[in-house]
Amino acid sequence: MPTINKPKSKRKTDRRVFRQKYYQMKEWRDLSLYYRMEHPMCEICGEKPAEHVHHKISPFNPNFYENERLALLLDPSNLMALCAECHSAEHHKKVKKVNK
Repeated sequence: MPTINKPKSKRKTDRRVFRQKYYQMKEWRDLSLYYRMEHPMCEICGEKPAEHVHHKISPFNPNFYENERLALLLDPSNLMALCAECHSAEHHKKVKKVNK
């Protein structure tokens, strides 16, 4: 008898829960809002409104200690305001580097 594969539900992964802890901090939400107000256009293409705030150096590297992670998370010089397309491209580019 053939097997029917049900689509997997979107369960919260450990990685996602870990990141949400930081992205739900009031300090991050305030900084992200302020940064997007100061940089309303995408910093890569310059053509579209910025929708996301991207970290140049990810604070979620497992080798970082908690204080290093918080410093990178809240450091304005580590941020870029990006449109959705450029943000997706930045993450795709990092995945390619890892896979090589």
